[in-house]
Amino acid sequence: MPFRDRFDCLWCGTAHVTRTPDDLEGWAQLCPTCLGKAGSNPFLRTRLRTALAERGRASGAPAPSGVPAASAATGVATAPAAPAATRPSTTARAPRPATPAFPDDWFFRTAADAPTGARQLAQLVRRRGAHSLVVLMDASNRSYSSSFGRAAAAQVKALDGVVAAEMNYESGPALDYGDLARRIVGFAPDAVILVDSPGEAAIVAQQLRRLDTHAVVALSPWGANVQFVQFGGRAVEGTIALQAVNLDSDLPRMHEFARRYRQRFGEDPTTPAVQSYEAVMLGATALARGGRTNLRDTLAMPARWPGLDGEFALDAYGDTSRELHLTEVRRARFEALQ
Repeated sequence: MPFRDRFDCLWCGTAHVTRTPDDLEGWAQLCPTCLGKAGSNPFLRTRLRTALAERGRASGAPAPSGVPAASAATGVATAPAAPAATRPSTTARAPRPATPAFPDDWFFRTAADAPTGARQLAQLVRRRGAHSLVVLMDASNRSYSSSFGRAAAAQVKALDGVVAAEMNYESGPALDYGDLARRIVGFAPDAVILVDSPGEAAIVAQQLRRLDTHAVVALSPWGANVQFVQFGGRAVEGTIALQAVNLDSDLPRMHEFARRYRQRFGEDPTTPAVQSYEAVMLGATALARGGRTNLRDTLAMPARWPGLDGEFALDAYGDTSRELHLTEVRRARFEALQ
């Protein structure tokens, strides 16, 4: 279906006028409200998937193979490494998003804890000159979003900034994203930190730009995935994002993984794919290192482990120390900030 700048929504019939030829609504011929329900409605999801592909062909960009769900992930123990889901092992290992540090248990993770990244992102926002901040947190994944959002807010305050609001919302098909964006803009913030999934973050960012706000938009690692850019289009250019994995790493093992992933699945690997692969390989490497020692005890011994973009350390409690990567969306991709 070709792009239309004016149309009646195919689902609800609401008349809508697009602002730019890049607006996804014009390609899907769905109003913003219905587009935001794509995660829970098969028809809307199909229209969204088709629209993403058609917009990609028109711009010469590779078309995405999937659609970000409108509802947030509710767990952190497992994530898909590829289109097919995998069965978690007895010893849990976490890709992303990562919650705060845990006590001694059977939980090991390859991603840094949420507060560490939140403080790093908040510091960058303040360096960009933002004085007042709104933090938006998807409560459907409260264990992560609250941990990240509160830590970011605390860091901004510690740097003599002002937190205008810490807003919680529940993602879902009934959510009015336009109203949510208007509530954010009502605080007149210099920056907005979005702690939600790629699809949710893209919709909110689009709604904020429609209101002509010049606030800096910043993403937690949860939302900093290629789907955010695919879904958000031009509206998300200039967004600051904290990446849990450096997908552009020059390390040979990252290049080899990306080559094999593209060969098998026909697309570039995403952050969840890299993290899930690393989590599986962490278990395999630990089994090889441990000999007769059980897996849990081997992982609990403080050591450094190979990741695709560099080594990371695990302490005796299974918490990781790992470099995080600050990026900015430029020309429809995440580019590293120096």
